[in-house]
Amino acid sequence: MKRRGASFPSTKHPTPSNLTIDIINNPGKFDALQTEWTALHDANHTNQLAFQSHAWLRAWFVAYRPEVESQSTTTAIIIARTDGKLRLACPFAIRHVLGMTCLTWLGEPASQYGDILTDGSQATHNLIDLALSFALDQLQPDIVHLRKVRNDAAVLPWIKSQDALATATDEAPYLDLHGASSFDDYCSKYSGKSRKNRRRLRRRLEEIDTVSTTILPAGHEAQDAIRTGVTFKQAWLVERGHISSALRDKHMSDFLTEVVSQPCCDANPFISVMHCGEKPVSVQFGIITQRRLALHMIAYNPETEKSGAGVLHIEDTIAYSIENSLSQIDFLAPNAPYKQAWADPTVPVLDYVFSRSLRGRLYAQAYLRYTRNILKTRVQTLPLGIRQSLARRLHK
Repeated sequence: MKRRGASFPSTKHPTPSNLTIDIINNPGKFDALQTEWTALHDANHTNQLAFQSHAWLRAWFVAYRPEVESQSTTTAIIIARTDGKLRLACPFAIRHVLGMTCLTWLGEPASQYGDILTDGSQATHNLIDLALSFALDQLQPDIVHLRKVRNDAAVLPWIKSQDALATATDEAPYLDLHGASSFDDYCSKYSGKSRKNRRRLRRRLEEIDTVSTTILPAGHEAQDAIRTGVTFKQAWLVERGHISSALRDKHMSDFLTEVVSQPCCDANPFISVMHCGEKPVSVQFGIITQRRLALHMIAYNPETEKSGAGVLHIEDTIAYSIENSLSQIDFLAPNAPYKQAWADPTVPVLDYVFSRSLRGRLYAQAYLRYTRNILKTRVQTLPLGIRQSLARRLHK
């Protein structure tokens, strides 16, 4: 192993003599990896890596720069090479919490799946163990908190080998569009009653004004649409008394507008807007990679809820995806009822934590595993009016 000033920890795997592992801790060095990073991303046809693309993480650096500069968050991207070729990239960050160092995914809270970047081959299993053992040895975190890990993630076997605890469990519903010859053919899987209801909703909306759905290219118009979508989503959250720590942070809006500022080759932004006349009534944002669409944001104007703008917009997105030969629409977690109405299968998505110090163990057991979940449950049992007041204040 070649790395100046660092000794490599012993593992159950032999260390290849041609292997080098490094830690990237600044945006400039990350930018220099763009070509190699993109090639590695595109080589993997197995894992869902929309949120590990170079463009996605670069946008995170731009939007969350104040946190990086204040040192509340530092980057720790682990890269492994064999014979000089990039074989593995682990986009990590270090967050400083209550005097502890916490190893998390780079891209939080925006990224919806956490994973490491490999070429998807079986030969990388050894590299994963070596690279992540190296990361723990060099970074010495008190706690490792890896959120939103799919049950088919490349990093999952390593996580389980650390005896990690699952602190949250959810599911991501998705639509499998393989073999869908047309929109009408695909929608025949839904009941006649549901199809009839959607036709009725569309007629009701068209009675107000002409309904149209537009896919926007990356650029200024897409950025304006994202801002509108965030406004819709925040209003929806307040109306239901929900609190989103991610969406109430201004950095999230900055991040999303940065993502859609320009097209990229490895994970193209998807921005769709439904209008009723000149008025936008629904906005969707997602990432298309490997012929899969990951819908990151589905937001409609709460004033048009009864007219079904959000439902009709999903229907239009399914039609677009089939027409453009996409193989999957991923609704992502959480597994909300409106997603279940469309999707059949789901993928488990879990948060994992393991500690490496006494302080980290206390934090993981006392807060992450128990207290945090109790607090969330207690908040949800408050009367709607109180929750709305809290949400309104926090999302202001």
